[in-house]
Amino acid sequence: MMIRAIFLLMLFAASIHAQRPSTQSALVPVERNGIYGYSDPSGRVVIPPKYELAYRFSEGLGLIKTNGLFGFIDRTGRLVVEPKYSLATDFSEGVASVAVGRFPGKWGYIDRTGKLIIEHQYDYALLFSGGLAAVQVGKSWGYINHTGRFIIPSRFDDARDFSEGLAAVGVGSKWGYIDPTGKLVIQPQFDGAGPFTNGIAKVGFGSNCNHCIDTGDSTSYLADVRYIDRTGKYVPRR
Repeated sequence: MMIRAIFLLMLFAASIHAQRPSTQSALVPVERNGIYGYSDPSGRVVIPPKYELAYRFSEGLGLIKTNGLFGFIDRTGRLVVEPKYSLATDFSEGVASVAVGRFPGKWGYIDRTGKLIIEHQYDYALLFSGGLAAVQVGKSWGYINHTGRFIIPSRFDDARDFSEGLAAVGVGSKWGYIDPTGKLVIQPQFDGAGPFTNGIAKVGFGSNCNHCIDTGDSTSYLADVRYIDRTGKYVPRR
């Protein structure tokens, strides 16, 4: 249980740090004496530090933590979604995954007003991308649509967000890629597989670390790093 809890915390951190750049707000988190607020690009504090944690804005809302719980504020600092979640992720495609209950809790999805639109029922839930989101039920991962219906059944040992029409999935100890229908288009063969960016994804084999904490990013400690295109062909790094 402890190992799973650590993994989920690292996966949560990875999903937050891998946020998509926001064009809606230039506000960035700022820390003062262990508490967090937001500043503009010049460094001027515009939302005074008062939060335990603060993350970059996504779709106009900033994820904050106060009194041990997560909620969302707008760019004026007004509380939009009350802090009542044990964990939460960015907004993407108008929704954010949120967890309730004792860590790691049960996950569902809210809209930008805080309305629950997909019930808390998953053991973990990632961001929506291309109309699909990876969710975990028990030990298996699948993909749901915005109504919560499984489009790709839970049959993978691990899964990540779709990027440029493909998603990395774990089958046993190996990683490959599926398309939005769930078809394996690049067979599981890698020890780590990252998202596609401009048609290229980082993959690799082996590990250069014997005692590493799982960061939620399967490419973190690869000993042999390579790059592939969307067909799975190896290409030079761009």
